[in-house]
Amino acid sequence: MKKFLAMIVAICMVATVLCVPAFAAEARAAGAALRVSAQKGGSLVVIQDYANLKEGWNYAMELAGDEDEMQDRGYSRVVVDIYRDWIADDDNFGSGDGFGYGAIYIPDDAKVTLNLNGHTIDRGITVSNYYSNGEVICIGDGADVIINDGTIKGGNSSYSAGGMYIKDDARVTLNNVNFDGNFTSWNGGAIAVNDGSTLTVNGGSFTNNTGDGNPYFGSYGGAVYVEDATATFNGVAFKGNQASGASDQGGAIYATDSQVVISNCTFEDNGIAKTTYDYCNSVVYAVDSSLNVTSSVFKGNGGREDYSFTNSAFTALFMLDESELLMDACEIRDSKSCYVIVDTDESMVRASYTKFVNNDAGVMAGDTATSADSSFYTCTFENNAVPNGFASFHQITTPMLFHNCSMGNSTFSYAKQIKIVNDETGESALASLSALKKDGTTVKIQDYGSIEACWNDAIELALNDFAMMVYGYDRIVVDLYSDWIASEGQFTTDFNNGAGFNWDAIYVPSNTRVMLNMNGHTINRGLTDNEANGEVIYVDEGADLIINGGKNGDAIARGDDTTAKFGTISGGYSHNGAGGIHICEDATVTLNNVRVDGNQTEDDDGSAMAVYDGATLIMNGGSISNNRIDSSKVMSYVESFGGLYMNNASAVLTSVLINDNGEYRITTAAGIFMEDSRLEMKNCYVLKNGYASEEKSYSLSSVIIYAVGDSSVLDIKDSTFENNGSEGLRGGC
Repeated sequence: MKKFLAMIVAICMVATVLCVPAFAAEARAAGAALRVSAQKGGSLVVIQDYANLKEGWNYAMELAGDEDEMQDRGYSRVVVDIYRDWIADDDNFGSGDGFGYGAIYIPDDAKVTLNLNGHTIDRGITVSNYYSNGEVICIGDGADVIINDGTIKGGNSSYSAGGMYIKDDARVTLNNVNFDGNFTSWNGGAIAVNDGSTLTVNGGSFTNNTGDGNPYFGSYGGAVYVEDATATFNGVAFKGNQASGASDQGGAIYATDSQVVISNCTFEDNGIAKTTYDYCNSVVYAVDSSLNVTSSVFKGNGGREDYSFTNSAFTALFMLDESELLMDACEIRDSKSCYVIVDTDESMVRASYTKFVNNDAGVMAGDTATSADSSFYTCTFENNAVPNGFASFHQITTPMLFHNCSMGNSTFSYAKQIKIVNDETGESALASLSALKKDGTTVKIQDYGSIEACWNDAIELALNDFAMMVYGYDRIVVDLYSDWIASEGQFTTDFNNGAGFNWDAIYVPSNTRVMLNMNGHTINRGLTDNEANGEVIYVDEGADLIINGGKNGDAIARGDDTTAKFGTISGGYSHNGAGGIHICEDATVTLNNVRVDGNQTEDDDGSAMAVYDGATLIMNGGSISNNRIDSSKVMSYVESFGGLYMNNASAVLTSVLINDNGEYRITTAAGIFMEDSRLEMKNCYVLKNGYASEEKSYSLSSVIIYAVGDSSVLDIKDSTFENNGSEGLRGGC
């Protein structure tokens, strides 16, 4: 995972660099401070050298902003090189098409590359002398701008950003650009990115930038403010940035309605309080946003005066408001805050391979009942301070999963909501949880003394797309080491609302990939009377379930082979669903050496199994035996169909015993009923289906396999049919 993310970042950085053609530079004129060039096809055309920065820039922006002139000359982009530092005169860079409110301006829809060549652009505004539009550079709507290799400083604005203001729908790429000492009393001490714009920052730094708002409005983003936009930071250093007013947020980054990607970055000493009343309450603040943070280090950020939530103290390294934080391979240490993460209003955290160590802070706090479920995978929690007796994970009432984590001295406000799963094995395990990885290997996760708990954890993990991706899991695996017998017809007593159970049956949710190794054991619901949804296993739409009755690798055997090891599914009794296994549309169920025996329905289809629209049943070995449909208690016009029922579905049965399945009273298929379906049978043995049982002598099952519908197909090879039908009424196909 780490290597994959690193490769993605490297590719992104290379792609960005490739946007700037590497042309051989012509010798510039003596005394030249600025050169204007243009891309024309695959060439870079030098237009003119200028000794005066203002004059040269103004001409370049006149050209870049004139679409007709650019088209007439065949230019696709204006390229500007500066060869010395550019310091504003009396806080003003100039006037004309290349300037606005004294700032350097790039016109709407212009395509411009600015090569700073290691130099600095400095507007030089002091804190006591800021302007309403005191930014260094303003980028117009829809502009496409690349800036390379230099420093931007000295911006000071009371309305726009301090260093760079990016208007709507612009695309800006910064390569090795440093923002140093810029200030705003509005949003974005260094940069503000606005509606629909995209910012990509490769390398460079944000150092000592400040947002310090007035007490009525506040300031957001000491370094960067992102609103309804996308920002990506690759290999960037954030140091000493602050949002330092009483109501300010996001010492380094503030994002609202945005997507922010942070990779291979460092955050150090951001948000540090200077005085008792000079602070911000977060380093990264996200509102209705997505934060994706990988391979980054956060060290020494924060700066609270005390631990109270009610006074004006530093609250969090990450403040989440209806946002998600995805974090992989990061390190968070030496934070000085109440908590590393504060999670509010249905926010969610997913962290993997991340270290939380030596923080003078708790790890995570929620706003009581509105945090979303969060989870941590292979994370380390070590030597993190617990503020004022609060828990390490404070006021989080929704479930949290810790998978293969080192928990250190962590404590929890609501311990019942915490699930800690590690690779430690139990001595008397009744079940175990493993996973098949995409590389073909198998990883053991945990042994359980409760089959119920094991199955529920397995399904929660199978549903967690982020965890499956992080660990490279392809399919979740459960092994049984004991029979699983339901209690009073209920497979679950502790997980009534759990992911692994529905209607008291064993549940496989939509689109999950699960394997159940029965190891010769029995799953028995034990129902003696019908219930709505009384099946043993319910497989929902699009799921992919494999059940191995014997151990993996056992030879496929027909159900009457006494030398084989089988698992058995029995005891289902339903009047609204199949008896044994209910298979919903587009699902795939594979049974290897499994006996689906002794199940029943009263007024529904498939006493053993029912397979619906687009679903597929594959059965290798095992049996469908001793399953019953009893319609004697219902009105005569209600008909039920088959031990195996198929509707617009398909089944492939190999070496399967279909034995002693029957119906009471209704004259339909005792063995298999199929409508607009396809059935393939090979080397199967069909025996004594349709016979009346001892207690019910009026079975009138007239057909063993009943196919209806124009699209039904039967393909039967090397199979045997013997002694099927009831007394006086023999049945066939």
